[in-house]
Amino acid sequence: MVNARQDAIQFWNPTSVAIIALISFSLSIIGIRLLDDKSGLAALFLLMLIQATPFAISFSTGKLNFLSFVMFNHLVTYSVAKLNQLFHIHKLSTVYPETLATVQELTYCSVFIILSYYTFYPFVMRGINRGEHKPLYIGKRLLHGLGIFVLLHTYLTVSVPSSVRSIEIILYFICVVLLFSGRAPKLNGWMTFYRVAAVAAAFHHFLRFGMLVYAGTVGGVIFVTVCLQRKMRSLVALVFVALMLCALQPIKSWYRNVIKNVPQATLVENLGVLGSLAAWKYFGAELDEDIAAVAGITVEEFDVDEDPTDQTKETLARGFGRIGDDSLERVLAWTPSKVPYWGGESYANIPFMFIPRLLWPGKPAWNFWNKFGRQYGFLSSDDFRTSVGVGYLGEAYMNFGYLGLYACAIFFGFLVLVVERMSYMILGGGYSFLFTCYLSTVISFGNSLGSILNGIAMITVILFVLRTRLQELKTP
Repeated sequence: MVNARQDAIQFWNPTSVAIIALISFSLSIIGIRLLDDKSGLAALFLLMLIQATPFAISFSTGKLNFLSFVMFNHLVTYSVAKLNQLFHIHKLSTVYPETLATVQELTYCSVFIILSYYTFYPFVMRGINRGEHKPLYIGKRLLHGLGIFVLLHTYLTVSVPSSVRSIEIILYFICVVLLFSGRAPKLNGWMTFYRVAAVAAAFHHFLRFGMLVYAGTVGGVIFVTVCLQRKMRSLVALVFVALMLCALQPIKSWYRNVIKNVPQATLVENLGVLGSLAAWKYFGAELDEDIAAVAGITVEEFDVDEDPTDQTKETLARGFGRIGDDSLERVLAWTPSKVPYWGGESYANIPFMFIPRLLWPGKPAWNFWNKFGRQYGFLSSDDFRTSVGVGYLGEAYMNFGYLGLYACAIFFGFLVLVVERMSYMILGGGYSFLFTCYLSTVISFGNSLGSILNGIAMITVILFVLRTRLQELKTP
């Protein structure tokens, strides 16, 4: 009774009341617009409001949960990115019919996910102290070990055998999470140094390979830990990482061509080329014709005559737009009119996908996502090597239609809740380190169900192996 009263007091604070009032007002305005809206924008705004509400309320009450981050990620990676595409890239004031159909289905699915999560919440989370996210305490040797491993990861990942590369990547992620979520009371200077170095190392990885995956990993970890610890000053680092990602996206493919075509170039030379590409793309500076040729820039792209300010705004908008995942639109539009239902084929590898190739050298190759990319026009018909992923909602629809889509949404809401409960089990309480590690397995909008389940299994096994060592970090 006392806990219920305390929860009620925490929930009904001035900030949460103001947010609920604002949400109610927004719903009424959007509801009125929906009655006679022909552009489709009101439907998109409604979806954005539904996706933003769990995070806004949970953040204002100090009771952040998995659902709030999952829906916020859906908001950023689809809805906001889609709005940006419409206004700044396609220059449209109306929504495409395919996009509108997707928005409507995502609205239904978002409601199903939220209802499923809160329906099962009292049963799954019984006895859990919600909102408790304690830090782990890092000693001197462990801190230096974490920092050195994160810094050297760019070089280690090249020499690691492919059979254990996924495990090595998860270990890297765990180290980054511990580095940003942990505390080292007497080593604050070193902690700050290694955190800044982790961001620099992610950029260094891009310079070597032209891949932004580690920069995205570091940015996501910073965002979650900042919200859990409510350290708003750390948002400066997050804004920097986000701007870096958006700025590098439009020139990433050209830079990759440079790395591929001039493999003997030094890191300093590659950095100079990257700077030249950025200066040309964003500020209208002249670009050396040799660099343009190596980068594969076409004559039309090279000779664009546009105001640098307008070009910079549009390029950044395109960079942010590439964060979005449009695979669901293609699946809804092409299935079953162009591509028949798959009948569960994409789920066929789930029973054996958890077995590492290290233990099963003869494990059958899984090429379904290459087949998917060719069938839905993401790849050319003669490309049999590239894989194209699709989110769990699109995967459910292409297998079993609308019934599969809605059933998957309900199941996913329950799965998010179960995974959140697992994050409290490893160390017998709520810790920001475990919260962030487990959240990473379900937060992405663009992962297939098999990828999600595989991630949950791998992170659980590794954390249980490390459990004894983690127990020692619970106290300073």
